[in-house]
Parts: sequence; C-alpha cells; structure tokens
Amino acid sequence: MDDLIATGGTALAAIDLVEKIGAEVAGCAFIIDLPDLGGAQKIRDRGIEEFHLVEFEGD
Repeated sequence: MDDLIATGGTALAAIDLVEKIGAEVAGCAFIIDLPDLGGAQKIRDRGIEEFHLVEFEGD
C-alpha cells in the first residue's frame, strides 16, 4: 500500500526487491493514481493486480 502511483518507479523497485528474495507479489494498492504518467499500467503489464481508490487525470 502506498499513497500515490505516478511513474511507477518506486513501486516497481519494491516489486523487484520482493521478488528477488523469492516471494510473490500478490498485488499493489494505492490511494491515488495519476494515470497519465503510466505507473499503474506498468504494474499491470508485469501481471500484478493493481488497485487504487481515486485517480486524477492531467489537463
């Protein structure tokens, strides 16, 4: 669980660390998604379930 998913760099690094020790990531949750920056999509592209409460699109 994290407060914000933007470009996905921090979340993907955390996923890599968890997988490096041999654990499986069941999913990722965020309060806010900024979909224009593509971070949540990168997580979904890795085959990991992603959930967020709200999203704010840029203009």
